[in-house]
Amino acid sequence: MTLNIEKIGLKIKELRKAHNLTYAEFGNKTGVSGSYISQIEKNKRKPSLEILSRIVDAFNISLAELLNETEEEFNIGKELRNIREAKGMSIHELYEKSGVSFFKLGQVENGTETLTPEEIEKVAKALDIKKERLFKGVENNLERIRELCTNLGLKESSIELIMEFIENELKK
Repeated sequence: MTLNIEKIGLKIKELRKAHNLTYAEFGNKTGVSGSYISQIEKNKRKPSLEILSRIVDAFNISLAELLNETEEEFNIGKELRNIREAKGMSIHELYEKSGVSFFKLGQVENGTETLTPEEIEKVAKALDIKKERLFKGVENNLERIRELCTNLGLKESSIELIMEFIENELKK
């Protein structure tokens, strides 16, 4: 899947409108001028990774959430629920077999939380499936973040540092 840099403006506009904010209010919340936000939304300017970071921090969302293009994309929560139910397993049974928090599993299935790579491995083992069935979402998001960094014109060495940082954070 390729990330279309022009869609970022639309996603930022959707975020601003979802919070009923003017350009100026959105700018104040993110530390960016309202006119700059307007230019990003109209695809007249490309936001830097720093600006995108300010936006996701201000609205307490992940970069991956900001970049999601459609609801048809892979959803680890839906996939987890479908597999678990197909195997006739409750969330409590999955918790007991995997050691992943009962509450976290519920949050993942509801789409408010995600699993670390280590947790994906534990859950996949407990469900007796290949981890790739659940790892697809994490890999897609990492791939999309790499594409975004490339499209923003970052040097490969900077991209590698960003990707290494993200992967280390996922391991926590």
